[in-house]
Amino acid sequence: MTKDIEAPTPRPTAGALRFLLDAALSQLDHRLAGAGITHTHHGNRPLSLDGHPVIGPTLREGLWVASGTHRDGLHASPLIAAALASALLAPIPTDDPLPGVLAAFNPGRELIADLTVKEAAAEAAAHHAALAAEARMRPPLTGAWPQTLADGYAGLLDRAYAAMPEGYIPGSV
Repeated sequence: MTKDIEAPTPRPTAGALRFLLDAALSQLDHRLAGAGITHTHHGNRPLSLDGHPVIGPTLREGLWVASGTHRDGLHASPLIAAALASALLAPIPTDDPLPGVLAAFNPGRELIADLTVKEAAAEAAAHHAALAAEARMRPPLTGAWPQTLADGYAGLLDRAYAAMPEGYIPGSV
């Protein structure tokens, strides 16, 4: 791991809570501003080696996972829950417990490489730039600033992706 990448933390930071609350208030429901907070839960979002979800039975008998959906988990959870419930409650186990689109995300699958290292780093840099805008970063949009920021994100992600083991191309995060 390069020093440019933050390590997981045991507790949420004030900045992380602010970001999440800002997003919830502006993107989900403004009425959340009046909600009381009794406690927080904190966890690090799991991400698979290739950035794609892992869903289904593992090689360990009886252990199933549904993880690594990143931002798509909120919207995909009804489909994933229904497929897992159906597979787990099936009277006869099958070799293909999750048919259809979810079968591609079996935990025992080969890594999915749908981008080159250069493409993955460029997409991750674009996500970071979008995150800055979402967090209301307001740099000047004139002169060299837009390109300077884009180059900065690209350099950061190029270094991070170059530090990855050979053949490992995570999706954008």
